[in-house]
Amino acid sequence: MADLQQNALRDALRRHGSDIEQLRRRTSSGTFVSYEGILTASVSNPLSAFLAEFPASGTYSRNGDIVIVQTVAVAMPTFNTAGSGPYRVPLPFPCAGLNNIIGRGFIVDFSSGSARTPVDVVGAGGPSYALLTTSAGAYVTGASPLAWAVNDSILIGTLTYRTYG
Repeated sequence: MADLQQNALRDALRRHGSDIEQLRRRTSSGTFVSYEGILTASVSNPLSAFLAEFPASGTYSRNGDIVIVQTVAVAMPTFNTAGSGPYRVPLPFPCAGLNNIIGRGFIVDFSSGSARTPVDVVGAGGPSYALLTTSAGAYVTGASPLAWAVNDSILIGTLTYRTYG
């Protein structure tokens, strides 16, 4: 009988230890870590004058399945093509919610005196990117809401979303 109790206790401790280790792996320290990705579009990607892709960079912290992203920036210092299809801004982890607004930002149009167009950041529900929409609900693309030019930028403040466990 004592052996059965010891075995049951040992197995329970192993399961408990495994659960703690799993939780430890899923939870960050709360510090923000840098990440980089590439601005893409659903049909063809925007490219610089040197035919390079536009990097997007930001910082994030993850606590379990909650991700907080701060200050995502995409600058277009040179320009070749605006690409086509909805623009996709990279995220450090996939977004579990489809079509949920996870944050806000704006587009800076330097060709018209730094005019700012507010945009919503919408989770794409699985892939590690988010889509941008205008206040009218239209996707941000290579042709909308402005004619993209040199030095135009996408700036996003804080994003908060749930990822997969």
